Amino acid sequence: MSHLEIELQKLRKDVIELFQLVQSQLEKSKQALIALDKDLAREVIVNENVLTHLN
Repeated sequence: MSHLEIELQKLRKDVIELFQLVQSQLEKSKQALIALDKDLAREVIVNENVLTHLN
């Protein structure tokens, strides 16, 4: 396996993980809005700040 293929595999894995995190954030945001759950909304905001700084 070439260096490029290894890097592409790693990139694919990272993109999938990031997508799953974003998907989870969206679901939690929806739940927080529907239930008017301030604690869950705060959790989403904290997690969003963490995700923003991952890049």
